[in-house]
Amino acid sequence: MVMERVEKTFGLPRLSDLSKSLGNLPNERQLRQIKDVLVTAERVAKVSPDLDKVVALIREVNALPPERLQELLKVLRSVERIIKNAPEGIVQFISNLKED
Repeated sequence: MVMERVEKTFGLPRLSDLSKSLGNLPNERQLRQIKDVLVTAERVAKVSPDLDKVVALIREVNALPPERLQELLKVLRSVERIIKNAPEGIVQFISNLKED
């Protein structure tokens, strides 16, 4: 009863609504995974300018469940490793194919 009066007086949302909203925020593990995915995607995009769209795609990952984030992180790390070890000629050839 007191809480209802405080909520109405100050125009605050109901405490139950607030607790539901807080429950939907990512936990520490998810935030760490999101950060790892974003950092890896940024490195991949810097190495190969044709992959700059990866960063834009990664910005949407915070809605993904943690298992999917982990899978995406593995794929991005694999791509990064392949690009890093590939000869420059092959990377440019693939880039040129994409432009055509």
